[in-house]
Amino acid sequence: MSQYVKIPVLKGSGIVLKQKQQRRKKRTSFGIVTIIIALFSFMLTFVWLKVSVNKKLRELRALQVKLQHTQAQNEKLRAEVERLASFGRIQKIAKTELGMVFLPREHIVEVTE
Repeated sequence: MSQYVKIPVLKGSGIVLKQKQQRRKKRTSFGIVTIIIALFSFMLTFVWLKVSVNKKLRELRALQVKLQHTQAQNEKLRAEVERLASFGRIQKIAKTELGMVFLPREHIVEVTE
């Protein structure tokens, strides 16, 4: 629905009123559509960011669990290395399985260059 507005126009020696179609409605509807599109874009961006942040948080939690598991495994392996490398265990294996003995101090000869 368009409206007409009378505007004064100079014509010859006098002023004449002419009717001109008012375009205000079109500009208003264009402005509303622009605002709606801008708001929709903003909301879409906000939702996308929220989804991205949630995805990264899930990845972070999974990595933290994996890190804790790896650290626990590492501690178990360190304890096992300590146990296997103990002097008493090595001495026992050397005596029982390999038949090795400790030499008395007097049988040890030091060679100097």
